[in-house]
Amino acid sequence: MKIKHIITSGCSFADPLTDWTWPHLLEHYVKTIDPEVTFDHRGMGHQGQELIQKKSTHAIMDAFERGVKPEEIAVVVSWSGNDRKTWYITNKDYINEIKNHWGHSGGDDWDIQFCNLENNKDGIDVIEYNNKHGHYFVQYNPDGGWYHSAWHHREPKFINDYVMLTEPVTDRDYDKHNIHSLHLSLENMIMLQNLCKLHGITFYQQYYMKHTYADIDSFKDHPIINYLYRQIDHDTRVFPAIHEYVAPMGLTLSEVDVHPNAEGHKKYFDDILKPFLLEKNLFD
Repeated sequence: MKIKHIITSGCSFADPLTDWTWPHLLEHYVKTIDPEVTFDHRGMGHQGQELIQKKSTHAIMDAFERGVKPEEIAVVVSWSGNDRKTWYITNKDYINEIKNHWGHSGGDDWDIQFCNLENNKDGIDVIEYNNKHGHYFVQYNPDGGWYHSAWHHREPKFINDYVMLTEPVTDRDYDKHNIHSLHLSLENMIMLQNLCKLHGITFYQQYYMKHTYADIDSFKDHPIINYLYRQIDHDTRVFPAIHEYVAPMGLTLSEVDVHPNAEGHKKYFDDILKPFLLEKNLFD
């Protein structure tokens, strides 16, 4: 293979800690062709476009430092929810405010909060708590770092204020977002796409759910979306989204858990992602 190093990133749909997700299927397939190809998986649960872009860019810079040539690198990402926003927080008062919120408001398990760009777990603490929603645990860096929030995760107050700056562009309960979040989401997509183009790096972009690309397409004529939309390299886009493809087959973890199960990831990889990458000659 002409490609010697492959970088993947995404949210929980591209989780490297789950051994049957599409990044692992891709790695296994590639290594049957060329066992010398190396991989850097930067996916993590809950992260949105900002962290997917930042971690991919960080991985690219790491590869350059190791002497990997740009033309030997491929970046394959899976974009997540447009409502997800990332903040770099090191103020201990805000960190404590967020910790207090975890135990008293809505419930969620978090893959590393206040993470770094390397998915490094050094110095990570774990908090477990119970509330009316159930038992949860949070992995977090007490010294701060990249914190991810979303429409339904608005702690502390300034995040809620940000969410409410503009009116929702969708009425879906599970993925409400405003026009600024859509702008920021697309901006990070274009940033990574164009960085790869600048250096001659092979780049392909998937979507975890249909609404990620559908909302962008729906608002392509909006004045703060259109100038970004016109930069999309449509030849790099993989369709359909993984959830869009496997959910009608019942290949999710459960009726309420929308994550593809092991069979779903394999079905998507075999039917959609692998044929796309074969057509693009990634494995030559």
